[in-house]
Amino acid sequence: MVVKHIKDVFVKIVIVRFANVMNISEQRYKINSTKQVRKVRIKMNLYRIQTENKRRKFIEQLVSEHFAGFSIYTQTGYWHGKREKSLCIEIVSDSPAAALDINGMCKAICGYNKQECVLVQTIPVETKLIGVSGKVG
Repeated sequence: MVVKHIKDVFVKIVIVRFANVMNISEQRYKINSTKQVRKVRIKMNLYRIQTENKRRKFIEQLVSEHFAGFSIYTQTGYWHGKREKSLCIEIVSDSPAAALDINGMCKAICGYNKQECVLVQTIPVETKLIGVSGKVG
């Protein structure tokens, strides 16, 4: 009985960690009778923010205050025909409030970096978690 409870707790921890990293609600995932995690159909969005590569530490801190998981990488961009170093920030979330957080973050980035604007793309995506033992979700 104790072993069964430990397995249940472990599976719950995995779900919570996955939910935190993917910026989604853990209630959207269920554990079926064989204790395997299965995904409930959810709408997710990929938010992609393109900005100048300035004050990266500020940007990382700002984004991490709003989202538990995100990706950030450097690239080369062009604005008004001018080449510039830029950052791409990607966030996957199912939260309706994410768009408001993104809006506020972009305004803060514009102000802090003294930019006219930043580019934001909202892209509907299907997300899967794949592990060593096979597909989960």
